[in-house]
Amino acid sequence: MKRIETITVLALLALLAGALAATAAPRVRVPKPIPARTGKTTYTLHGVSISDPYRWLENEKDPAVKGWIDKQQKRTESVLAQIPARKRIVAELKKLYDYTSDSSYFVRGTRYFFFRKEGLKNQPLLYLRDGSYTAKARLLLDPNTLSKDGTVAIQRVRVSPDGKLLAYAAAAKGSDWSEIRVLVIDGGALRSDRITRVRWPNMVWTPDSRGFYYVAFPPPGSVPKADQTYYRRLFYHRLGTPQSEDRFVFGEGRVKEEWIGQYASSDDRYHLIETSLDWAKNDLYLRPIGSKGPFRAIAQGLDGRFDADVIGDKLVVFTTYKAPRGRVMWTTLDKLAFDHWKTLVAEPQTGVITGFRAVKDAIVVQSVVDVTSRLTIVGLDGRPRGSISLPAKGTVDGLFAAHGSSELFFSFQSWVFPPTVFRYDTATRRLTSLASAKKTVDGARYVTEQVFYPSKDGTKIPMFLIYKRGLKKNGKNPTELYGYGGFNISINPVFIVGAIPWLERGGILAVANLRGGGEYGDKWHRAGRRGTKQNVFDDFIAAGEWLIHERYTSRKRLAIRGGSNGGLLVSAVMTQRPELFGAVICAVPLTDMIRYPISTVARLWMKEYGDPNKPNEFEWLWSYSPYHKLKAGTKYPITMVMTADHDDRVDPFHARKFAARLQASTTPGQHVLLRIESKAGHGAGTPLMKRILATADRYAFLLWALGMRIDK
Repeated sequence: MKRIETITVLALLALLAGALAATAAPRVRVPKPIPARTGKTTYTLHGVSISDPYRWLENEKDPAVKGWIDKQQKRTESVLAQIPARKRIVAELKKLYDYTSDSSYFVRGTRYFFFRKEGLKNQPLLYLRDGSYTAKARLLLDPNTLSKDGTVAIQRVRVSPDGKLLAYAAAAKGSDWSEIRVLVIDGGALRSDRITRVRWPNMVWTPDSRGFYYVAFPPPGSVPKADQTYYRRLFYHRLGTPQSEDRFVFGEGRVKEEWIGQYASSDDRYHLIETSLDWAKNDLYLRPIGSKGPFRAIAQGLDGRFDADVIGDKLVVFTTYKAPRGRVMWTTLDKLAFDHWKTLVAEPQTGVITGFRAVKDAIVVQSVVDVTSRLTIVGLDGRPRGSISLPAKGTVDGLFAAHGSSELFFSFQSWVFPPTVFRYDTATRRLTSLASAKKTVDGARYVTEQVFYPSKDGTKIPMFLIYKRGLKKNGKNPTELYGYGGFNISINPVFIVGAIPWLERGGILAVANLRGGGEYGDKWHRAGRRGTKQNVFDDFIAAGEWLIHERYTSRKRLAIRGGSNGGLLVSAVMTQRPELFGAVICAVPLTDMIRYPISTVARLWMKEYGDPNKPNEFEWLWSYSPYHKLKAGTKYPITMVMTADHDDRVDPFHARKFAARLQASTTPGQHVLLRIESKAGHGAGTPLMKRILATADRYAFLLWALGMRIDK
């Protein structure tokens, strides 16, 4: 009897164990790391011996490198495929992204143009309204028809002054390289004109609409291969002629790394040229469009940024020169020297001015206060004319007004406020909502708050927190901390539709506005670059410490994410404080800061980071270069390094070398995955479906890495 009872109890325990096993979250089996061979590359720079055992991974054409990449991708895919939530997140994201939203309008004569995101189509479409902003929209250009896989994206468009022609630049597979084509707006015929060797070009049409100016790079073979992404020069193209006959306009004898850009005044009378070797300052020149005379200097050799427009006989200039928070000044066209300039809008005591737009008899000044947008109207006599009331704390984008018009268009969005287009009439002071995204997100379900935390040196750093309403500060919430901190780029509130699956699973999204960005003007930028770059890392580390101290999360549940310069950020921070984080998403990063200038357009960044060939600047870079700071036997966070095979901005070798060394350095069980996106680049123009899949992979990875349920 006892034996029968024993058997019965054992059977019941077995059934119970089976039931528990059926309901427990599945386990993820991680294949062994793919070892990368180590070379004996060691070199000395400025008296420092530098070990570079994975130098061979820089050569993507090497069959051994290709084989290693393929094995890494298969390993990563095998891990992600075991996470059931991945498919669920993809399905959720498809529903969330299945909405229609419009960009702000830009106007030529009586024609109103805008881009429209339509449901799950990979690329936005260009539409036109004839005669009025309320007229029926008709499709003008659908980039989804330019390739079978949706990987051709539109970088820039420019309509001719007569409103009859559209010059557009299209790029394939995520590349920054593009080709300019010309479309006849009425009828849709494509002209024979083709302009190559351009990257994100801004075209300037001549008043007669018979041609346009553009900036291009050297033809293959005319300069060393390593220099083909430099020597930007300005040319003029006359319609109907081959590019080989285009006339050289500007750039002869200038430094090869100099960035040359161009734009037209809002009245289409003047051609403005900006040149720069530094992300904190630029020179500015102008001349009448179509003139063959010399460009006159507006600002040359001054330590600040400049952006200008011509309004009547006045030159109106936004500048940070002697005004790190920005100001707007003016002078007459016959007196361009700075000594003649007068203040139109003074530098603010709080917040920063970021630019302006000319409207009829006034300007609309765009500013930012604590990382949220403000719009104010100022007469050409400097007198305030009120402000435009915005619907929430968020971000204004696409500010546009046609010359002499009282119509102002802009787009507005915030963390849970979908992109919405507004029209403001400066004459009637009436604000009208024109189009907003269909609400696939219920903003009332989420809380957004802005906090200010102290960095290592006491500087107050703003940070946004977004989470599901009802969340408890119990120190257990999984948190994704995002940052960038560089190049004067501000991380402003944007619609976070992609993060909703994370928030719905109890996650927090934290966005830290680090020094190095432009959130608080020129001083904020300069406090986080070159020799002060460590401030950015300290700001980010302090954000993580604050989130833990305030019991939003814990070290095991805290993940950090960054891309590009933000990839440098997270890779540097994880080497400095590996114990502080549970997981890392490191996307399209720079990691070898000693060899970074050798590839793509990286020499353009030396004024931001420093030049490793100069001893004192080498010291800055060597102090934090993530690839070199990895130490064998260290317990690094579980990490996924993400890159793309067509990234011609930040060379993928940074991701490959860092992933290989990290896999070899970290302790067992601290897994490192390398994800390589195919037919994609640095991020801009990536098809929607690729973005959805990448986002699903990211959050599936975090669910697993942070010990969350992976079957929900």
